[in-house]
Parts: sequence; C-alpha cells; structure tokens
Amino acid sequence: MSTLNVGTPEAAKPLEHRTHPNAASTARSLKAMEHMETTRHLEDRVRAVSLADSAAQAWAQARESPARHSAITLIKRDALRVILIAMSDGSELPGHKVEAGFTVQMLRGKVRFRVEAEERILSGGELFAVARGLPHDLVALEDSELLLTLGFPA
Repeated sequence: MSTLNVGTPEAAKPLEHRTHPNAASTARSLKAMEHMETTRHLEDRVRAVSLADSAAQAWAQARESPARHSAITLIKRDALRVILIAMSDGSELPGHKVEAGFTVQMLRGKVRFRVEAEERILSGGELFAVARGLPHDLVALEDSELLLTLGFPA
C-alpha cells in the first residue's frame, strides 16, 4: 500500500490535483489514494479529512432523513470526537446532554442554540463552547453546517 505524508503540500491538494512522479501511473495512483481516503479508519493516528467532501455526504444523508439533518463522525480517538452536522432549515436536534465538554464551530448557516435557559443565535464563522453535562438543543434557522468537537473526560 502506498503512503501519503499528510504534512506535505501534496497531501493538502484535492485528490484530483495530486501528482505522481511517474505520469503514466497517475490515474492508478489517484484511484489508490481515493480508496485509501475512503477506507481510512476513524481512529488512525494521523487522519486528514476533506470537510467539503464530508459536507456533501452529510447533505446527501440529510436529504434522505425524515429529521432533515445528519451527522458524520470524522475523527474518533481516545476521548476526542469530531463530528460534522448538516441541518436543513427548520430541522432541530431536541433537548439532550452529553458527558463531554464540546465546541460547536459554525461552518455556514445560522442556528438557535439553547443551553439551559440561555439562548444564542450562532452564525457561520462563530465558535461556541459548552461545559459537559449541560442540557441543550438547537434549531436550524437556515441550512447550516456545524463542526462539533467533543472532549470526554479521561
């Protein structure tokens, strides 16, 4: 299996723009890299994820879901989880709580986020942090993408 050093400029390029030293094998190499990207395990020690590709997948799932939202776990390692959430306008995640502190990074859109009695409107580009165990819920005020990062106690 070929390896790709994720710290190189080449690794940062989309798959279709990566080059290979042997031009004749570029197509085979791209196919192998695509397979590697799609078969990587969530708990790999080093993991690169395309947020754009993950968002497209999340939106495809959200369109098929009666709840009109979806969540895709991008990284799962020890006490860390990173999850991309796509929410259609008007969809909601009803009240719940988790035994982890977490952040919500708004990638795009706008949501109403309620933690206990405090309500906030979060928009694309904002970051919001919540202590573990607090009840919360959210409603998408427009089509929205969120990056949820959970840090579970050790």
